[in-house]
Amino acid sequence: MRDKCTLTYHTALPAIFGIPKYAAALSAVAKEKGCGVETRSHLVEVRGDSKEAVFENLDSGEVTTEKFDMLHVGPPCAPNPAYAESPLADAAGWVDVNKHTLQHNTYPNVFAIGSYVQLQ
Repeated sequence: MRDKCTLTYHTALPAIFGIPKYAAALSAVAKEKGCGVETRSHLVEVRGDSKEAVFENLDSGEVTTEKFDMLHVGPPCAPNPAYAESPLADAAGWVDVNKHTLQHNTYPNVFAIGSYVQLQ
C-alpha cells in the first residue's frame, strides 16, 4: 500500500520539529520515506464532506487546499495559563519537573503530567 500513498506532514513550525537535533533526524526519515514536509503551514479549515484540508502559509499568507483520504490532526499545545507564570513553571512556562520521575524540581510534593490544549 505504501507505494500507492502520498504522505505530507504539515507543521506551523519553521522545521519538522522544534528541537534541532530531532528535527534533523526526522527530516532524514521523512526524506527516506518520501514523505513531504510543509513548514509554516497552519491548518485553518477541514471540509469533511469534500475531504479537503485548507492550509495557510504563515510566511506568505497564501491559502492552499489539499484533498485527503485520511487526515490526522494534533492540536497545538501550550503551557496552561494557570501555572505558566507561577513558581511551578520553568522559563518556557511548563511545569519544571524531572523528566524521569515527573516530580517537581523545587517542590518535592508536586508531580505533573500532560499538556494544555488551547482550542479556538
